[in-house]
Amino acid sequence: MVICHQVLAEFWVVATRPETANGLGNPVGAVDEEITRLIGLFTLAPETPLAFSRWRKVVVQANVTGVRAHDARLACTYALAGCDSIYTFNTSDFKSFLGDLTMTFA
Repeated sequence: MVICHQVLAEFWVVATRPETANGLGNPVGAVDEEITRLIGLFTLAPETPLAFSRWRKVVVQANVTGVRAHDARLACTYALAGCDSIYTFNTSDFKSFLGDLTMTFA
């Protein structure tokens, strides 16, 4: 199982954001400890300059707009790390990248 820097950063945002703003409201120290735990559980995918080039090609070709660009970046990072699947609750967020990245989504 692989995780990337972007996922950890997005986790930080949600985990530390106040509950009144649709977050979890956790203290910084607790979230930092959880990130350390996650890094120990998963292989950390490298984020290379090639990932940006691939991402840029995908967002232009697939006409990606708005926040979906984050999903495209994840898909590109994982594809370049040799992953052939992304496990997500939001498969529809990634389906349009299947042709560009030859990945499956579970």
